[in-house]
Amino acid sequence: MLRRAIREYLRELRRLFPRKRKRSLGIFNGSVKRRGYALLSYRADSPTWRKDDRRFLLHSNGWECAEIAKAFNDLGFAVDAIWHDDTSFRSHRRYDSVFDIHRNLVRYSSDDSLKIMHITGSHPRFSSQAEHRRLKDLLGRRGLKLSARRAMSESDISMFDSNLAAADRISLIGNGITRSTFQEDVRYRMRLINPTGSFLSTYRPTDVMPRNREFLWFNGYGAIHKGLDLVLEVFSKNPKFTLHVVGEYERELDFVRAYRKELYDSPNIVSHGYVYPSDRQFQDIARNVVAFISPSCSEGMSTSAITCMQYGLVPILSEECGIDIEEGMGLLLGACTLDQIQTAVDSVLTMNDGQLQSLMRRSQAHSTEFYSREKFSREIRVFLSEALNAR
Repeated sequence: MLRRAIREYLRELRRLFPRKRKRSLGIFNGSVKRRGYALLSYRADSPTWRKDDRRFLLHSNGWECAEIAKAFNDLGFAVDAIWHDDTSFRSHRRYDSVFDIHRNLVRYSSDDSLKIMHITGSHPRFSSQAEHRRLKDLLGRRGLKLSARRAMSESDISMFDSNLAAADRISLIGNGITRSTFQEDVRYRMRLINPTGSFLSTYRPTDVMPRNREFLWFNGYGAIHKGLDLVLEVFSKNPKFTLHVVGEYERELDFVRAYRKELYDSPNIVSHGYVYPSDRQFQDIARNVVAFISPSCSEGMSTSAITCMQYGLVPILSEECGIDIEEGMGLLLGACTLDQIQTAVDSVLTMNDGQLQSLMRRSQAHSTEFYSREKFSREIRVFLSEALNAR
């Protein structure tokens, strides 16, 4: 616990006293004649990584950002890449296009720039309100008052809305549920783009049933937002069911204190902390896992869910995860109550092997087809090509 507390303290210091921001300027590896310049306000690092860089094994947005930069290059545009929250950047260039995910679209565009907004989640007001509802429910259910992790301030939401209103084109990582969190007057300008899952070194064969029927919660930062509290409460009352917990929850010290008993003192709940999906450790954890549970209150399209589906696990998801679960592929939760999660777990446990294997096979086949790197690359290139050529 002391080590985790020190890590959290150092992260807070870095937030309060940030180092000079990294920027990657003038990236151009295209084989065509240069037509102009684009500003990419997303990640400043990954567009310069080598193809075999191990950092591409981390969150899928690293690879996706690099692929967006490459797509601009292939269309003839050199790229200046900055971090999405870098508001101190100053450039002498007038950009033909500005591609931004939140704060910088208006700030760095000129009147004649093509303004592209790339949205990776639900509308931030919807997302913030959803997380606050979860926190309020927790307070009423267990008397616990925890901090919001992913909610945005009103000023930040207003900045997002200003950039959204100014955008000429909008790409959205998500599905119809994600799009419905935005006001109607911008929905028609949105192009839905499927993301990718995290890199997996292997896919688990779905023709062999695990010896046991265990479950997994695997998500990023924001334990309450992602529904870990709900899943822990269900499994702590059902000692015959095994749950593996993988994610960044150990960074959230108030959550760990509140759920210490469930996380570390429950014989049927195994707390692993964060594990890369490409690691052998993830494969060892998932050896007997048949389904994963993600009752998140808001996403664009959950990449952790996509990763688990591609590995061959049955999804038990909230609608807000942004993934269309077709019949015979997995289970959708309604309001994500404790009873609904319990019912979904019971349903998986009462299936025969053939039924469960059918779900696993369908889930894996669908996710590897629709959420591949090749598909993302095609979709983002078509989107950018149409936008730039129309301009």
